[in-house]
This record gives sequence, structure tokens and C-alpha cells, in this order.
Amino acid sequence: MSRRPAPRSHVLAFALLLTTILLVTLPLAAGGYGSNQDAARSAQASETFFLTGVYHTSRLPGNPVYELLLTTVVPWADSLGANLLNLGFYLACLAAFYRLVRRQEQGLLLTALFALTPNILVGAVTAKDFILGMALLLGAYAAVQKERYWLAALLCGLAIGCRLTNILFVLPLATYLWLTGVRPRAIALCAASSLLVGLVWFIPIFAQYHSGMFVLNPNHDSHLTRVLRFVYGLVGLFGLVPTVALAGLLFLYRRRIVHALAEIRRPASAPLVLEVTTVLLYVGLFALNANQIGYILVVVPFLYLIISRWLPPSWLAAFGVLAFVSGFVTLDLRQGSSGQRHLGVQPSWGPVVQEYIARQDMQRLRHGIGQCVPAPRAVVLTGLGAVLTFRNDALVRVSPTAISPLLDSAGIGEAANTSRLKRRSVFFVYALSGRNIRLLRTSGIPVYFFSEYLPSTEITEYGYNPYQGGLIRLDISGPTACYNRGA
Repeated sequence: MSRRPAPRSHVLAFALLLTTILLVTLPLAAGGYGSNQDAARSAQASETFFLTGVYHTSRLPGNPVYELLLTTVVPWADSLGANLLNLGFYLACLAAFYRLVRRQEQGLLLTALFALTPNILVGAVTAKDFILGMALLLGAYAAVQKERYWLAALLCGLAIGCRLTNILFVLPLATYLWLTGVRPRAIALCAASSLLVGLVWFIPIFAQYHSGMFVLNPNHDSHLTRVLRFVYGLVGLFGLVPTVALAGLLFLYRRRIVHALAEIRRPASAPLVLEVTTVLLYVGLFALNANQIGYILVVVPFLYLIISRWLPPSWLAAFGVLAFVSGFVTLDLRQGSSGQRHLGVQPSWGPVVQEYIARQDMQRLRHGIGQCVPAPRAVVLTGLGAVLTFRNDALVRVSPTAISPLLDSAGIGEAANTSRLKRRSVFFVYALSGRNIRLLRTSGIPVYFFSEYLPSTEITEYGYNPYQGGLIRLDISGPTACYNRGA
């Protein structure tokens, strides 16, 4: 039986949606790998694999599937190729989500809400594994609904290969299968297949680092700081105003929600249980490590699937408009600069505009880095790593011993990304311990630090506040940016 063609209104709606997506994402795609520092780290790992044939992960425990895929574009097309590849993963993500909701009356609306979520749009053209992993998980969910269990296991396994924490999704999948009456042996086989496909990618990493691949970097943040980061991440997922509006809507329809939850029956409850379990697991993981909003990005599509059961289309559309607008103008809960944050509500550019500005500033910094430090010999703590040094013709990679052979190697952050200006003894280091900083200053070497990124990095990783250590601050954004000195 032939499938009906899509109504003309749907075709026009998809055309408008695609146009909006391209208008937002393409300007970002041309501006580097992304303000998320891990994007450049992944590109660097991909190029290293291409040149040497040996995979060295960008960070532990590793993102092997994604970084190996980047190898197909980074050596040839640099950041633009990586971002366009990621845009393709984003479109696959939308296709998988639409497959889940296409039979619903508000399926097109939900797809638009998901597609135009600002942090999703930013992730669509950032060289990170989050979007690909999300596409694979949504594909696994769609496959399991069609009882294509082997395909679901394969897709879930590849998602685990992108990011080890995606192993959490095995539990919601197994719960779904159990609620729909699948035999325990088949459930165990599906789960084991997912784990096998996913974990095999980490064998080379484990062979190199053994149990050390699971060791997290030390975190010197206070408990209050961690709680605030968690809250800020949750609110920042959609923005302050949309988050408050969504909480109000859920409260308004609380009776409908309670009634729906009370009426849970097998197997009809299986999709809801999978979606809720997924959201709870990833939010719980984010509570343990709320360093970047990408860690919780995967809950967005599942949250939309959940609330679509209870909220009318008109309210869903209103929330979507608020969320989209918040991508450009929002209310920020943070005030102050990196390392000196405090709570407070103030108007701010949204994540889409912030990302564009950050990428432009980063490009200017990379090109004008030689103008930042007038001293003939100095050390600059950047908090940036590969995003500053990777494929930067103004810098040459050096060993930290070139700065001083007395430096404690354990107190050097990302030692492999230590660089020096060409023809000058100005060194750029990701971060240093307080002991190493004091050693340099005692030796008469001036130590500078970047106004953004570095302070929070130093405080978190080494418990050292550069503002209290007598270091020299270099602004890296705005009219007072150090690279404007020669303008």
C-alpha cells in the first residue's frame, strides 16, 4: 500500500524549519570548532590518529567512535568540515525524533520545538559527540518500538562508543523490553550486545591507561559551587524564563499528570517509563559532574516526549517560542567574571549569540596572540588548551621543560598543549599548580592569565585563585582585549 504524500502545509513547515536552522547554524559553522574546549581536543585527537595511525583519546575515558569519524574530515576541511559533519548528525537526530512522534497530532510541532532548542542548535555545529550520541539513542528508541531489537542494540552500542556514560541508556531499554513482555533471555542478550558493541571501542584506551581511564580529575570546588553549577545547568538548558514557564505549566496541569501516572498499565506504560527513567538517570549523572551543559543535553528530546502527553499544543508552542527567543536574549543567573561568579539576575545574550561572540573572540585571539604580552619572556595561563594551540601558525609546541626544568610535571595541565610564540620566549600553558606558579614568580618570570576560562579552571583543578596570587590579568574579549593592543 503506497504511503500518502505529506500535506502541502507540512512541506512548507519543514522548509521554513530548515531555513531557520541554516540561518542560525551556518554562521556558527564558519567560526571554528566551538567555544567548548573539548571540540578542538577531539579534532586534535582525530588529526593525530590520521597522521600516526594510533588513537590517543582527547580526554579520558574517551570518545572513540566520534573522534574516529572526525578523522574523515578534519585533515581535509578543518573546523568547517567537522561542523558540517556534525550538522549532518543533527539532521539525523531530527529524523530519528520525528520518527518517534510522526503519528502524534502535534508531531510536527514537537519536532520544531526540539530542532529549535537553542543549546541543541549550538551543539549542531560544535565538534562534540553529544549530537551524534543523541541521534543514536533516539534511533535505538525508535528501533525498539518497531521490535527491531538487534538494530536497537547496535545503535545503543555505538552511542556508548561515542561517550561511555551512554551506557546508562541500556537500563531504560531493558525496562522497556520487560514491560512489553519480551523474554528475560532476549532482554539479557540485547543488553549484552549493546555493551559488547560499545565497550569494544575502549579496549585500546584501557590497554594504555588501565583503570586510570576511569579516574576523574581532582575537583576543588566547594559543595555550594557544585550545587550552583547544577542548578545553573538545569536552568540554562532552556533559559530562566522558559524554565519558570514550564514549571508553572506542569503545576497547572498537575492533576492530569498525577492521573496519568496513576493509570500506568503494562505494556502501554513502557514508552513513558523509558523516557522518565532516561531523564532521571542523566539528570542524576549531571548532578555529579555539572561542568558543561552538554552533559545534560540528551534529556531534551525525552523531556519533550514526556510533557507532550499532558500539555496542550498551544502551551507547547508558547514554551517553544520562549525557549527559542531565549537563545538570543535571556536572563542570566550569573554575575561577575570567571572565578568571581555570584548569583544575580541580569539581562544577557542567549547561548546562540554568546556562542557566536565567543567564536569570533577566539578567532581574533588566535590570530592576535602575539600582541597580548609585551614582555620578552613570560608564561601565560590560558585555561584553553587545544582551542588556542591546535593549528595555530603563531605558536610552536614545546615541552614544559623549556619553561623551566624545575616545574613539577604533576602540576602542569595538558602538558602536551604547551606552546611558545615563534621567535619569542612567551609560553602558553593550560594551567599550573600554585606551587609551579610560585616557582616561576620566584625565578623572576612574570605570569599572566586569561580573564575567561582560566580562573575557574585553576580553582577547580588546583584550588588556586589567580586573582589572589598577584598574577597579571589579560582580557581576551571586548574592547580591552589584549589582541587589540596593536590595532
